[in-house]
Amino acid sequence: MNALDYSGYPDCRPEYIEAYERMANLATRAGVEGRTRLQIHTPLMRLTKAEIVKLGHELGLDLSLTFSCYDPGPEGRPCGSATRACCAARASKRRELKIAELFYSIQGEGSLVGVPSVFIRTSGCNLRCAWCDTPYTSWQPEGADLTLGQIVDEVKAHPARHVVVTGGEP
Repeated sequence: MNALDYSGYPDCRPEYIEAYERMANLATRAGVEGRTRLQIHTPLMRLTKAEIVKLGHELGLDLSLTFSCYDPGPEGRPCGSATRACCAARASKRRELKIAELFYSIQGEGSLVGVPSVFIRTSGCNLRCAWCDTPYTSWQPEGADLTLGQIVDEVKAHPARHVVVTGGEP
């Protein structure tokens, strides 16, 4: 769980965890009787994704065994779909990714506002948020099929040191 994901996943916000913890303590016999205080620990909540990966390497974790699929198969393994943002990176090791758009622009928000950036939008976001303003959130993905090497070559062609990869959410 990471607060950096909260824009598309409201249950990744610290406020949600605090509210859920309060609810759990109100909705369990142990909590109501005061025998136990349930506490939810979120050690990665305020780390960037790069910091999480670095910490995993420092702890000697095999990150190839991890995934964040929102639609795992019956065995609990990731779906591997190149059209779903959660598995697109893993799928790229096996096949092409469908890229809705790849363009050079200036970062318009966050701590990197004003930084020249390359934006890569994968096609077929599986979230389909009601508030999303992009046409790329569908189960019928559109775009060009590109290998990871082609994507890297395209990124290198632009004068930017910052890359934004998104699955269709704003």
